[in-house]
Amino acid sequence: MLAARTIRISSLVLPRAVASSPRPAVALFSTQSARLQPHPQATYSDKGAMTGHLDTYSEVIVDHNNVKQLFHMYKKATSKEEKGTLVNTIIREIAVHSEAEEVSVYNDLESRGLAGESKELRDEHEQLEKVLYSVDWTKVDSSEFEPKFEHAIQLFIKHSDREEEDILKRLKEKLTPEENDKLAQDFLTKRKAVPERPHPIAPQSGGIIQKVAGALTKPHDKILETLRGQHFLSDDQLAYKHGQSTNVQPIKIDTSLLTHA
Repeated sequence: MLAARTIRISSLVLPRAVASSPRPAVALFSTQSARLQPHPQATYSDKGAMTGHLDTYSEVIVDHNNVKQLFHMYKKATSKEEKGTLVNTIIREIAVHSEAEEVSVYNDLESRGLAGESKELRDEHEQLEKVLYSVDWTKVDSSEFEPKFEHAIQLFIKHSDREEEDILKRLKEKLTPEENDKLAQDFLTKRKAVPERPHPIAPQSGGIIQKVAGALTKPHDKILETLRGQHFLSDDQLAYKHGQSTNVQPIKIDTSLLTHA
């Protein structure tokens, strides 16, 4: 169980998670994560908020927000161990998110007259995964690491901003509350089945071949993580949770933290 404390630094409210018992493959260190402000251009009217249905937009934004939050934590980290755990977690969160989107949300885009947008988003995922794959095999204390990692974050910001401010809002307008709930459920189900590492040369069409490849790859990813002795934050240590709100607002990452921009 995690005991949550809240401290205030300057104008930011920072939640601190303290682990009271060890968990497998989790680095037990104290870390701070800034609560960032909602992105003003990405707000929207949630027509399903009062129905008890899940919201696809919100579930996707949960992942986006966690990656942004983790990056802020990384920039505040001081030890190699802490940075390594945060980078591992960021790579995992982006990989899982991207694969789950491709086999659920992007397929729905195509069925609702947004095939061109789906193709462009898949291409952006492929580019991001190539950079993440290189980041994953570069040591955190290497001189090559920071530029590669920040390039990946830049690609992620550009991609997520486009989804948040345009495409996902257009998709939402085409969904009934029931369809929205079904798609959100499908996205969350797929998150549990897809690989947890970047595989840029794997199929990304969203079809059965990608689903089968993902199912076959996932166990090998776990073995590799164990062999490499990698540590990750657990889901309950992430700031944003799936299935808890139908009105999750995007946060805006502080691009001034990108020293290699």
